Amino acid sequence: MPISPRVFISYSHDSTEHKKRVLQLSDDLRASGVDCNLDQYEPFPEDGWPRWMNNQIEHANFVLVICTETYNRRATGQESPGRGFGASWETQLITQQIYNDRGRNSKFIPVTFTESDVISVPRFLGSSSHFCVETPEGKEELYRFLTSQPAVLKPPLGPVQQLSGHSGQTKISSAMEMKKPFLKIDEPVVIWWMPRGFILLDHLIKNSNISWATRASYYDYHGREGYGTHYHESYRWLDKNEAFENQFFKLQIPRGDWRFAIGSLNLMIDIREGRASISKNGTLKGSFSNNMLANEHAKIFTSGNIPLPIIPSEYRPLSVSGPIRDLAWEANDLLFTHRSPTKNKYLEDLAKCVGRIRRETRIEVYRKLAENHPACKNLEEIIIQYQPKNDVERITWLSEFLAAIWEAARCIEDQVS
Repeated sequence: MPISPRVFISYSHDSTEHKKRVLQLSDDLRASGVDCNLDQYEPFPEDGWPRWMNNQIEHANFVLVICTETYNRRATGQESPGRGFGASWETQLITQQIYNDRGRNSKFIPVTFTESDVISVPRFLGSSSHFCVETPEGKEELYRFLTSQPAVLKPPLGPVQQLSGHSGQTKISSAMEMKKPFLKIDEPVVIWWMPRGFILLDHLIKNSNISWATRASYYDYHGREGYGTHYHESYRWLDKNEAFENQFFKLQIPRGDWRFAIGSLNLMIDIREGRASISKNGTLKGSFSNNMLANEHAKIFTSGNIPLPIIPSEYRPLSVSGPIRDLAWEANDLLFTHRSPTKNKYLEDLAKCVGRIRRETRIEVYRKLAENHPACKNLEEIIIQYQPKNDVERITWLSEFLAAIWEAARCIEDQVS
């Protein structure tokens, strides 16, 4: 039986007409069994607006983020003083929760009233699928998602077919590679799956050696090692984001997959600093638990031969969109660096960076989507508009282009799914 979720709508008061559209969306959802709430139903919360907003976001199963230019401006702190306190407060709560969840998001859903509003999806939701409710089909798609009623159901898995052999030299199939031994161990290790590779954590049993340090190594799904790194004392005083960024570069993890590796480095640090421990029989105690590892697509192996890990089925779409996501994150980093006074001095020539991202994105997207696909057309329209006269115009254009890159990545993932 379909579930009746609790939903909260976060939006900005752009205009009277916009408020009416948001209210109508909420009314329609409530009429269809979705327990939807928004501020227009609560003219005078007795606990005050900040606490009321916090409670709504905390207790909701889903938060619909209505994305408009005004909402995005308030989300990024660029609104004029004295305006938009509600939306600004809610976006702070939302970004904090996503940060606490290590970048994973299944709760905050970008929603637009027109396809053109996709460029106003806030950066902290840029990697999430968005729903456009401009048409009845779009409204149904959102309703299906909220009530766990997918339009396409995955069929049950059938038996593996027995194929006859033949002589001659052939390429090893992926099914054969799945059985290929990867590593023989005599003490616990952790395998941490990601979209385009996996991390191996070893040296996890504490010993009396003063030089003992937990270690991480990154491999692709062919078993090729990128690089290794180990715990370093600098973790104790360095900003963690900066320390992790250095390690991601060391491990040669693709930029678009960094967020999937955060948990593995946290575990490596927590074991070395004593906040977690793994016994010889593979029992994990402390800040992490075996359940948490399962949620992160990670597993402890204790001894014997480990087969070469294969990519989880739910990561296959992300693997295909990987090169696009790399470019999107590179564009995102470029925007952040340009806006940061402390980092701007390290910025290489902006025109060259933007030009290269523009060129490589076009090549990668056209490799994976048909030329007449809406995402390709949208990308092409923005590319044609690229005629900046200065760096300010380049940054403005890149912000719009970034939203188009994320949209193309989502379309590629949907196509693979």
